[in-house]
Amino acid sequence: MYQLLEVLKRAGLVALDTVGKTFDPHYHQAVETVEAPERRDHEIVEQLQRGYKLRHRLLRPAIVKVAVAPSAPPAGSEEAPKKD
Repeated sequence: MYQLLEVLKRAGLVALDTVGKTFDPHYHQAVETVEAPERRDHEIVEQLQRGYKLRHRLLRPAIVKVAVAPSAPPAGSEEAPKKD
């Protein structure tokens, strides 16, 4: 298996670097979005399947989870204090 990987690398096979990068629909396939206030909007937080390029051609997109900005609660949705 190791020899096959070496031959493919010499031919130009490159694994896509994903985690921490900005989502690019040309190289990544998002299967889930996660609200993550500590992350940038559209930042990849997890790679579920590695993607590959052969020279400049995409062989397989990386399957990833992407961070989105937390959604703000709708205006007026806060509960009013209960009166006894």
